[in-house]
Amino acid sequence: MSRTTPTIERRPSHVLGAIRGALTLSAITLNTLFWAAPIYVGIVLKLVWRRPGWRAAVQERLTPLAEAWISCNNAILRLFRITQWEIRGLEGLRRDGR
Repeated sequence: MSRTTPTIERRPSHVLGAIRGALTLSAITLNTLFWAAPIYVGIVLKLVWRRPGWRAAVQERLTPLAEAWISCNNAILRLFRITQWEIRGLEGLRRDGR
């Protein structure tokens, strides 16, 4: 019995994939610049001023900023992930591996 080798075709083309990759990288870079600036300012303030309640207050504001940064990165990745797979040659396969 002859077996056919499964083939996988990626859609869209490599050119569109490269464009989508560049857009994704650009969006994540801009998002990082946007969110990292206030986070780093907060970190510096937290290190410079050593009052007892100050560190906790700054930390309470830094955590939501970091979470928003992560959420935006996840949204960007979901937005630009549009790969569709077309897989052929699986007709003769069996679950038991024979």
